[in-house]
Amino acid sequence: MKGKILFILLLTAAAILVAGCTQPSAPREPGTAVTTVPTTVPATSPAVTQPVATPVPDYKTEPLPRDKAVSISVDRNAVNPAITFTYRGGQGINFVAMMEAVLTRSDGVVVSDSIRKPQVNDQIILEGTREVSDSKADRVQVFITLVTGDKYLIYDETLPFKSHG
Repeated sequence: MKGKILFILLLTAAAILVAGCTQPSAPREPGTAVTTVPTTVPATSPAVTQPVATPVPDYKTEPLPRDKAVSISVDRNAVNPAITFTYRGGQGINFVAMMEAVLTRSDGVVVSDSIRKPQVNDQIILEGTREVSDSKADRVQVFITLVTGDKYLIYDETLPFKSHG
């Protein structure tokens, strides 16, 4: 049995070696020299940059429509770093679905809270930092979402901590 397998393998190897290339190469025209030109590949490929898409905010920055206008107040405590957001109501009180307060602290921490269907004098209190520098102050934003689903940025300020003393 081993002899038959060995014989078949040798016969197959011989057939492969004998087969080789069966088509003759194309004849050259007399007097034509073949010149090989080496190609150089640059060491580094050019960098392909794609434009970075600017994110589109999910809110509107223009003022609320006059018939849907509401007001809020933002107060910074001088004793501790608490920031109080108070919903004051207004002509559009029946159109407000949610009030959201976002605090981006000077240490990079982002804190937020929201009230669904806020009523006059509803409050959100967020803990800020004790940073007194104007360049590193806490940033506060208030968003109002209407019953239509439209979201508006109605307040955006930086508030440094101002302690007494």
